[in-house]
Amino acid sequence: MTTSLHRFLGRGKVAALFESSGGEIVQVFNLKPSEAEGQENAPTEQDGIPWAALDAANLVGLGKDDPPSRGDFARDWFVRAVREIHQWKHAALPTIERAGVAGDRGVLVLKGSGQSLLVRVEEQGVFSEEGARKVAAGLLDLLGALHGRTPETILGEIRPSNLWVDAQGGAHVLTFGEGRFIEPPRRVIVNRGGSPFNSPERRKNSRETRASDIYCVGALLYFLVSGHDPDFDVPLRQVAPSAGEVLERVVMRCLQEKAHRRYQDVGQLRGALEGREPPPPDERPWDLQIRTGNTEHGPVLPGEVIDGSFDIRNNGGGTMECNVDPSEDWIMVNPKEFEGNEETIHYWGNTEKLMPDNRHSGIIRISAGKQVKMVTVNVMVKPVPKMNVVQRSGWTLRFWLPLAALAAAAFWYATTHGSAALMKFFK
Repeated sequence: MTTSLHRFLGRGKVAALFESSGGEIVQVFNLKPSEAEGQENAPTEQDGIPWAALDAANLVGLGKDDPPSRGDFARDWFVRAVREIHQWKHAALPTIERAGVAGDRGVLVLKGSGQSLLVRVEEQGVFSEEGARKVAAGLLDLLGALHGRTPETILGEIRPSNLWVDAQGGAHVLTFGEGRFIEPPRRVIVNRGGSPFNSPERRKNSRETRASDIYCVGALLYFLVSGHDPDFDVPLRQVAPSAGEVLERVVMRCLQEKAHRRYQDVGQLRGALEGREPPPPDERPWDLQIRTGNTEHGPVLPGEVIDGSFDIRNNGGGTMECNVDPSEDWIMVNPKEFEGNEETIHYWGNTEKLMPDNRHSGIIRISAGKQVKMVTVNVMVKPVPKMNVVQRSGWTLRFWLPLAALAAAAFWYATTHGSAALMKFFK
């Protein structure tokens, strides 16, 4: 069976979209993008020409347990990601008919019909409030299912170009953006990339929650009824006068920069769209708390690496913003900053430059606004053991014995063959 890519639909950062002769959607990924920041490496329309015929027999079978390749991590990632998404059965998701890897290109053949939301708005104008609510209802149903999975699945970005609307007005996530699909063990991430429809957490590369997807739904609603990119500083009814007051209140709360000021889950947002506004966000001040494990290390030899971790938690209101700064250059931490109410901080210590036979201490400073707490890391570096007489004798024998054996062999050769033959041998 051959898939003919006869129409180029568009490209993102590392993926391009085609329509097949049979009406299928074919998404082609570049699995080896450039490391240059901001560099677009998606296949172009010209790059698509060699893909005019893709033999399904050469594609990775979704039902097969293919062994991992030898060091081709991009291919392995793509295969695992496609299989993961293939298990998500939902009316708002496409059916992955075939998928595979050819060279440095990953290919998804998706079954679906409709029109890109972006193209729909460009060609027919903005949605009515009723139409926008219908699109949002389908997405909320999908998000409710994904948020209930294990591990939890966060989309983090819902772009109009990645959504398609069918003849009945229902929305479908028909393409999976450019980024990593799977980020174990805590959550699954799809559509990693940069756009005005990204949640603030994704833009800051901080931990994403269900409230991140709530932001995305609000951003999409803003675009559908106004035709403008989402902007928290511009009220919805200023760019979409026909929008109702309830919709404006809901959308602008979704677009709050701070996650705790948005709706916290699909149920709250769905209720708000139906006129049941949940309680206002918790505006209590932050309450920074630290839970440490064992931060005493050693005794270790100079050059050994120590490691450990501790937990940070906000027992107050709001969403905490933290900075983590070690006082000594031999201590490294990750992450150095984050936004959220729970985080585990990992630290490493390189003892290579620390003075032996001493106890060393380093302070890790955790600050959240005006609240500051300290974690002390201690390590005992023991002296390098000195060699005793037996050990020194062993080193001496290992050094001199081969030389003595070589000299003895040379003496024997010279006595049996003559010194001239020995000189000739060494030449």
